[in-house]
Amino acid sequence: MSIAPDLRKKANFISYFRGGESLLVRKANPSHISNLEDLCGQKVAVKEGSFEQNDLVASNEKCQKDGRQLINIITRSQFSDVIQMLAEQKVVATYQDSAQTDYFVKQHADLFEVGGGVVDANLEGIAVRKEDTAMFNAISAAFHTLVSDGTYHRMIMRWGLTSGEISNPDVGVSYTGRLTPTNDM
Repeated sequence: MSIAPDLRKKANFISYFRGGESLLVRKANPSHISNLEDLCGQKVAVKEGSFEQNDLVASNEKCQKDGRQLINIITRSQFSDVIQMLAEQKVVATYQDSAQTDYFVKQHADLFEVGGGVVDANLEGIAVRKEDTAMFNAISAAFHTLVSDGTYHRMIMRWGLTSGEISNPDVGVSYTGRLTPTNDM
């Protein structure tokens, strides 16, 4: 889950990934899409009812304020239908969770690429009840082992989630001989 300030008051977290949203575009990015502002006047597919749909609606306000055409937001209930619209060139981009974008680029590198960087990047983590120090220490130690022996990096590479790999997985975890939870992220 996203490590939000209000949630840190209720739980301790072991951070393991940097999430956010990103744009998926056709290979070679023929429409030169690199950010949400580039979508004004363009057809974009998104999963119906998603956070990303809300972001596109909010981006339309900026398009309108700047005197530009609105984004033509096309929603589909199934994520596979969203991606199919891009594959069939019915839209210039899709907008979704950055892990999904990375995965589709890995699976179909001949068709797709990322359009720009991660939007609204945030740390994601495993939440542990504040009073459960033993569980926090066990999960932290296990994750630290995955990082130390290279398993974490291999998993990131296997699934193509390269934009989410964190360079300092110990953020939010204090190592003082014994693992202890910390809230100073």
